[in-house]
Amino acid sequence: MQQMVLLALDPWWNDFYAVGGFLVGVVSLVLGIIAFRYTLIQVWQARAAAELSQTAAEAARDAANKTWAESKVGHERFIATLASRLLSELQRAMAEKEWILAKVRCNDLAELLASLSAAHASATELAQELRQYAQRFEQAAGGAQVKFGRRKWDKLIGKLHAVRDKLSAPFREKSDGETEF
Repeated sequence: MQQMVLLALDPWWNDFYAVGGFLVGVVSLVLGIIAFRYTLIQVWQARAAAELSQTAAEAARDAANKTWAESKVGHERFIATLASRLLSELQRAMAEKEWILAKVRCNDLAELLASLSAAHASATELAQELRQYAQRFEQAAGGAQVKFGRRKWDKLIGKLHAVRDKLSAPFREKSDGETEF
């Protein structure tokens, strides 16, 4: 009878499978280390990109704040220029007793001053005072005898000039004492 040889039971195959398994394990370990290193590199690159985008976001926010501040200053200077013209017309109308024009200019100046930010509390008070004078000018235009206190009027005009000068100044003080250009 012929003997059948089972290859799977041969000691050489056992050695082959053991060595093959060892080699597969070593290759898997090397590939695992390479993949882990690749993952770490990707994580570092993602972190660097996140920091870069955070830096870009901060730069964008700073640029937006600077633009807003410059726009605010430009708006205030525009108001100062327009207020200067309106103030001159108001003074001329008052001197010539043109009460309708004086009323209109008081209301115009009050609206301009009211459009300023809350940082100019004195402007809000001046706007209120101008509206009161506008009512007096309206009464005077209607023929009523209205008494204008010259001292109070001159004081109001002086305050209006001071606000206008502050708004149109090329170098203004910030709230923390630094000079604003």
